[in-house]
Amino acid sequence: MGARRAIPVRAGRQDPARDDTRTERRPARTLEALLVRGAKAHGWHNELWAATRGAHSLSNGSGSGTTPSTCARSPSGPRVDQPEARERNDKAVAQWVADEFPRIVRETFERKTHYVFLDESGFFLARTVRRTQAPRGKAPVLRAGNRRDKWSATRCTTVSPVPVRPGRYFELLDHNVHGEDVVPFLKGRHRRVDPQTVIWDRNPIHSTSKAVQARVAKHPSVVVEDFPGYAPS
Repeated sequence: MGARRAIPVRAGRQDPARDDTRTERRPARTLEALLVRGAKAHGWHNELWAATRGAHSLSNGSGSGTTPSTCARSPSGPRVDQPEARERNDKAVAQWVADEFPRIVRETFERKTHYVFLDESGFFLARTVRRTQAPRGKAPVLRAGNRRDKWSATRCTTVSPVPVRPGRYFELLDHNVHGEDVVPFLKGRHRRVDPQTVIWDRNPIHSTSKAVQARVAKHPSVVVEDFPGYAPS
């Protein structure tokens, strides 16, 4: 008898309805689309998404019993919300980006001046409390000083016209920054980069400060430009 020949068996196509991988991906895509629309679009009073809200909205939309733990394990969350001022005017910001900023770039290029992006920030020296893992009823004790001091920082990023070369400068103060504190900082930058176009937000210690206005009036090579209101946020 001759050798037996194996008959090749062609694997049948798997039923998409029984594909576990697709079944797992479908809720993830649905949840992602739900998150993109926003919480208010689904009847909630704000845009904060919690696992219980996501499960409730998914169950109402698809009829499936989605649990909060499923939403919590989703790659779409959780995320920290980004606060934004109510006074921010997105149309004014878009107009500034489309019209004002190109004008600033064009005039700065024609004058061959340095860009100076300036802002302030504050640092509290008080201890910070954070969550950590520990047995119940035995929270760890971290001994630290009870200082409530504050440091303020005025800093800027400069960009030279030709060649394009960035620079960074900062100054620390032991009190809140006022317009009178901005003037010495501008003087120090003026000695290093001149002429210059200073771009900053609409903080009262900037363009509307009398001390800053007097400084700019005496030095025509210094031009100041304001960002739109409440931007950058």
